Amino acid sequence: TYLEKKAAWRDFRDSVLVTHPTGEMPNATDSGYAFGRRARQLIGLPEQHIGIPELVLQAVARGQRAPIVFVDDFVGSGDQFVKTWHREYSIDGNNISFASIAPSLTQPIFYCPLICTLDGLTVIEASCSPLRLRPVHVLPPEYSARHQLSLIWPPHLRAGASDFVTTASARAGISAQKAWGYQSLGLTVAFEHGVPDATLPILWWVEGVWTPLIRRRLARNPSP
Repeated sequence: TYLEKKAAWRDFRDSVLVTHPTGEMPNATDSGYAFGRRARQLIGLPEQHIGIPELVLQAVARGQRAPIVFVDDFVGSGDQFVKTWHREYSIDGNNISFASIAPSLTQPIFYCPLICTLDGLTVIEASCSPLRLRPVHVLPPEYSARHQLSLIWPPHLRAGASDFVTTASARAGISAQKAWGYQSLGLTVAFEHGVPDATLPILWWVEGVWTPLIRRRLARNPSP
């Protein structure tokens, strides 16, 4: 019933722990922090329910039985989340990771990014069981500017797309190794609060005389 669903949501909200994937060197501009802030502002989660992976893992390892939700804006290759899932922390004298503790938990662990490539989804699902991956949008390979059937280009421009990106990147001062973005994913994804590394650099490059279509906003707090 409606009342039962409402009560279940209230119980979930009152107990859930929210965190986000991090790189090897977490920093204050990681996009996950912005979505943790949104969880507090829009859903009304208490501040103490939102934290970095190590603190959430510590709480669970010490017996807190709460569902866990990873939040973020974008998954490209899936590498960052896989590393977060398997990264070990020393907690009470033991080396513990989400990968090592998840199979013994009764509560679910979710990962809810806004956008996830199909390749990234496949990598995470293969490496992070029993995680429940729930992206809002999944991008198939055709959303890469490199794909032979890319949706980024009109059909009559696809044949020359690779040469165009290479030539334009060279004019902007972008090396051939970086011209297609992180892991050469060649995406055209951007958010109001920033641009993923997997997006074509010619869209956001600001060095030299190159004028970007969009600018990366790495240190800006997004609007709620």
